[in-house]
Amino acid sequence: MTSIATDRILASAQRGLRNDIRREFQIVGTQLRALMTRSANADGIIPRSRGPEVVRQAGVLVERMFVGANGKPFADDGVTAAAPYPRVLNKWYTVTVAMVATKHHEWMRRRVPKDVFATLAGARSKPMAVVTEADNPYIRRNGESIADHIARLGDLRIFSPNKLAEYDPMHLWVDPNGYRLSDRIWNTADDTRTAINKLIRDGIQQGWSAEKLAKTLEQFLDPSRAALRTKKPYGRDGSFDAMRLARTEIARAHAQASYMAALTNPYVEGIDWALSPSHPRTDICDSYATIGMGGGRIKEPYTLGAPKLPPAHPHCLCRVQPYVSATPKEITDKLRAIFQDPDFALYPLPVITPAQLDQFLLLLLGFGLYQLFKEETAA
Repeated sequence: MTSIATDRILASAQRGLRNDIRREFQIVGTQLRALMTRSANADGIIPRSRGPEVVRQAGVLVERMFVGANGKPFADDGVTAAAPYPRVLNKWYTVTVAMVATKHHEWMRRRVPKDVFATLAGARSKPMAVVTEADNPYIRRNGESIADHIARLGDLRIFSPNKLAEYDPMHLWVDPNGYRLSDRIWNTADDTRTAINKLIRDGIQQGWSAEKLAKTLEQFLDPSRAALRTKKPYGRDGSFDAMRLARTEIARAHAQASYMAALTNPYVEGIDWALSPSHPRTDICDSYATIGMGGGRIKEPYTLGAPKLPPAHPHCLCRVQPYVSATPKEITDKLRAIFQDPDFALYPLPVITPAQLDQFLLLLLGFGLYQLFKEETAA
């Protein structure tokens, strides 16, 4: 099996994402502790009469993790983060996409012949050589038009309609329920705030000390701690919904970037759905997978025209593996047949591929996140 391995990218991004979100929830926990402490009487108990105001202030603290002073997760441009949680999502979405694109770029730079790579990278030079059909059966034949030549070598996909134009980045993608990312963050914020408000109300009603309530809230919010168990259930841990949304968004970013890089790389001929090594139980992913948990092939790769792409469900950690052509020399000959044509200057510009890393990233990320990427890498 030949593939462009990006599995470590997804695993690394998910670890970094988890750590950053955990850190933000710890900050909120510290803020809630301060609120509980200053709301208590001298005996360390929060009076029931103060309960509604404490709940209101706590709700504001939780909400500010997800939305900014403008009441939205993002600024008016729809991309710039207005609060810590969307800022973490932006960061790891950008890192994931950039690492996937860079991995493909480096693979092409190492494996593709230098003359072909240079042309794919945007060097629109003069024809490289004069060859005959005996040298290369894919060159343009006598009387064959440029359009017919392109059609005959259409499996290269380098002159195909630009699929990147159809690509929906994280902020624009609409889920099956009709929600965009800002909506999904809002729903997560509301669920988190509701659970925390209920816990605070119950704690005050039961006469918990401010210290006990603060510790309980910190445990409820910290994804690294054991799940909170009380007589009154408060649903999942307070960070669960936020973590689930974030991990799912990053998994989708990895899959979509891998697919777009594969689609624009003429040396890739298919897509594999690889089960995560930590795949916990049989589910819908098993029916989609072409690569098993141990790395062995289950079934043939998907074609690039109709692939199945993870995530198939929240918390899905399956990944995309581009399947590389078993006949790279044939691909090279076809590319050279175009690039060596005496009328090469008259051919349309090829689509942007990972060989043109900066331009490719700009199309995948959009201007706002591309600028964020450049700032982060320059720092």
